[in-house]
Amino acid sequence: MGLCASQARLLMLTARKSDLEFRRMQISNAKQILAMQTEEIAMERSEKTSNMEYRNIQTGESLDAAGIDNLFSAQGASLKTATGVNLSTIYGAGVNNKNDLTPAQVYDAIEMGYLVLEDANGNVVSLSTDTKIKERSYEADDAESEARYTAEMARIKRKETQLDIEAQQIETQYSAVTTEIESVQGLVKKNAEKGFKYFS
Repeated sequence: MGLCASQARLLMLTARKSDLEFRRMQISNAKQILAMQTEEIAMERSEKTSNMEYRNIQTGESLDAAGIDNLFSAQGASLKTATGVNLSTIYGAGVNNKNDLTPAQVYDAIEMGYLVLEDANGNVVSLSTDTKIKERSYEADDAESEARYTAEMARIKRKETQLDIEAQQIETQYSAVTTEIESVQGLVKKNAEKGFKYFS
């Protein structure tokens, strides 16, 4: 192989090596994105399986906003949205008022101060000390959350496996290209030495 042909081959191999390094970087970035998605899914699952709700002590029924209003109506108390709070901004476009919240969202809204239980005089009634209700784990969304978590984790696992296989293929090609570059560099060196030997 002549000096020019060897040099052209070396340039082509160097370009291929750069392409493989770039693809390795893309795979690494894709794996980082999958890791972040895994974290988000795990956090969502944790939130869904650990959320709380208020329950009526006598009937055991789950209390949404209307249920709390009914329970405390004899005292003239009702849930009110705190000043300056927009529930649809916090809980999504489908929530127009307190009655659109799930029992778990009602619990959260009360705990965060978005909803307050006020009596007829405007005094805040504390739910934590009241004997009509109790706090309990909200389980209505647990099965759906678990199914979503399982499906998403299976999707991420498949994608990780595909990326691992592609990474192995790239490593094999990278090793072969590196070996060939070393070989061509040796040829270029020999050709240069041989060519300049005639002039000395």
